[in-house]
Amino acid sequence: MQHQFEEAGVACFCRGITNPLLWSHYANSHFGFAIGYDPTHPFFGGDQGLRLRFLHDVRYEDVAPSADFYTSDELAMVAVLTKPTCWAYEQEVRMITPQGNQLVDVPPDAVKEVVFGARMPEKRLDEIASAVKQVGLKLRFARMRFLSEGYAVKPVWIELNNLAM
Repeated sequence: MQHQFEEAGVACFCRGITNPLLWSHYANSHFGFAIGYDPTHPFFGGDQGLRLRFLHDVRYEDVAPSADFYTSDELAMVAVLTKPTCWAYEQEVRMITPQGNQLVDVPPDAVKEVVFGARMPEKRLDEIASAVKQVGLKLRFARMRFLSEGYAVKPVWIELNNLAM
């Protein structure tokens, strides 16, 4: 298994979209966007079996995995799925594929939504929405909004026809 992980690919996802740190770190301070996937879609596990493609929750611990507690096969998997607790806000899930260093085509029906950052320019938002419409995807759309109290953000769901807000 350790040899398999040397060749494996890892894709990272998060379970929530309302954490302001995620928008700052991974979506260019709200100028970017997030793509929402259907985690129950066969692409994420059911069609290829556990050893080829599957979503795994990341474990957050302040002690690094050690060979003192795991076999070498277990250690490889635990090491790929463990991060320090300071990253727990990410609520990360990882998809492990048998071959890394390559793009993976996600089936269109595994994509369910696009969430635009609160600071994304209208022109860019319209370009992305038009591209989605051209390929015929039927998705939900939202735009993040800053709440007036505190630093919280929330998605406001919008219709494709009403994207310019």
